[in-house]
Amino acid sequence: MSVTHSEPLPFFHKNLDIHLTKFYEVLNRPAIFLTIVELTTGCTPKCMTSAECYQADRHGGYYIIRTSAAINPTIEQAFETQGRQVKRLQGKGLKGLNTARDTAYDLTVRWQYKPGSYRLIAFWDRKTKKTGYLITHLSRDTFSLNKILELYGLRWQIELFFKELKSFCHLKTFNTQDKDIAQSLVWASMLSLLLKRLVAWSVACHYQVVISTQKVAASGSLWVSELLHALLEENDKTLRQTLKRIGQFLAVNARRANIKRDKDTLFVQLLTGKKSAAAI
Repeated sequence: MSVTHSEPLPFFHKNLDIHLTKFYEVLNRPAIFLTIVELTTGCTPKCMTSAECYQADRHGGYYIIRTSAAINPTIEQAFETQGRQVKRLQGKGLKGLNTARDTAYDLTVRWQYKPGSYRLIAFWDRKTKKTGYLITHLSRDTFSLNKILELYGLRWQIELFFKELKSFCHLKTFNTQDKDIAQSLVWASMLSLLLKRLVAWSVACHYQVVISTQKVAASGSLWVSELLHALLEENDKTLRQTLKRIGQFLAVNARRANIKRDKDTLFVQLLTGKKSAAAI
């Protein structure tokens, strides 16, 4: 259920601070953005987040917010992971909800003194070993409970994406005040990252190994120029030989270091097709 808010969201107060705010494009539509925000307590407040989410909603964007466990709205509707309605929870306060390990609920909730209803996801957080709460206005018809958890679970990949751009694709500071030049350099960094990611995924699929995109990016100085020269030669035999050498090198040297540890992360589970609620 998608809702429109006429004022800032009700679960922001002076004890909340922004832990993570990133914009992530979804649905392959340039005008559609998803804001993922994580809130923690006990920090100096910078409560611009409610305004950001209001603006995202106003301009056709979307958000997922990890909110405080102290909230206690009233539950209007409740659904299990498979979509079955749980009528016994209707009319109860959120604090009365007990979430067991590997279970989650898709709720519609409301606050007594705030207008409108909100979609809230209650899930078991394996790290804190407590119930976690996400608030979003992504449509329940389009984005299932599990899809919301997947999107939130991939938030760290967004951080790594920006780190890779800055550390290995030279997206730091530009020695220019010309807007067009700066824009061109940004696109050059993006194209560099996309080329490395394409090679990483190709190697992973061809050699059936779990590849670290960060290791591929970090080793780019050893193989990117060779690949570009082979492409410029426009010789199929040379290009095939070059791709084979690069693929063999990365398949050995760019593997993820700890597969046993990483198998519990959502990113690797999505790669292998073995997903678990414990990965969120």
